[in-house]
Amino acid sequence: MPGMTGYFGLLEVGQPKAGDTVVVSGAAGAVGSVVGQIAKIKGARVVGIAGGADKCRYLVEELGFDAAIDYKTENVAEALKMHCPKGVNVYFDNVGGDILDAVLTRLARGAPHRDLRRHLAVQQHHPGQRPGQLPGPAGAARHHDRHCGVRLLRPCR
Repeated sequence: MPGMTGYFGLLEVGQPKAGDTVVVSGAAGAVGSVVGQIAKIKGARVVGIAGGADKCRYLVEELGFDAAIDYKTENVAEALKMHCPKGVNVYFDNVGGDILDAVLTRLARGAPHRDLRRHLAVQQHHPGQRPGQLPGPAGAARHHDRHCGVRLLRPCR
């Protein structure tokens, strides 16, 4: 099932194009690792976010990701600036929270895929949060999805 989630989530919703920068949180997990490899096959630059040096090394050396960010030891926002200088075109979110907030600050603006369908699938529910309410900055993901030509997605849970 993780392979199907990654495959259809990325290709049907994310729709990466050659040259896009795709960022994947939870990248060393079952879904994230599939997403990153498929994005590479599609010609995207792939940056994975994972917890721990061993997982990050695995992403780059074994799975062929272009870069990996260790959220346990690195400042994610600063690392995204370094690894995504032109911004993020597709974000496959497996974790939400602070990592989602950091990625939202790096979304590409005016990307050439502006006219493509854009989606935001939010399935995660946090205590004290209304169903369908976005984690992170209030409404920021919906704003970016509608106005900035960036595709964000979160797999069903």
